[in-house]
Amino acid sequence: MPLPPGQRAVEGFPRFGTHLHHPPPPVPEHPVIEIDGAVTAPVTLSETDLAQLPRQRMETDFHCVAGWSATGLVWEGTPLNSDHGAPVRLVSPRQYGFVNTKHLCRIEFHTSPPADPEKWSPLAAHRRARVWEEERHRYLPARVVRPIYHRLIGPIRALSARGSEKRTR
Repeated sequence: MPLPPGQRAVEGFPRFGTHLHHPPPPVPEHPVIEIDGAVTAPVTLSETDLAQLPRQRMETDFHCVAGWSATGLVWEGTPLNSDHGAPVRLVSPRQYGFVNTKHLCRIEFHTSPPADPEKWSPLAAHRRARVWEEERHRYLPARVVRPIYHRLIGPIRALSARGSEKRTR
């Protein structure tokens, strides 16, 4: 399958952020998912509850807004390790990875959309972040931000690998 515009395949599935002294959060011994907000009654799901739900296996690519794609990844069931989203990760393969929910522990329902500050920022992420439409930035076109992101792929991979090495020592 061809890659979306502006993406380059990489080996492996790097974890961004390890180099910034932001280790993954610890996984609780007994993780739960809390569901509350605008619901009839709040619900708490344990890891056992989640494991009893119907399993779905998905083989798909993961696309980073920086321009790299990890291809042919298999997503299925529980539990994940903390590097890649424990206790639960929601995967949305048609969107850039930064909008995928990682380390999910709570779902809160609202009756109206959240307020949008409408501030212009050079770092403003696109709200939908659809990969095939190259929705990387909220205000700037892909042709402007793509070259900047592509220059970051190498340094991000190198720094992420260095962070992984520190954790395994």
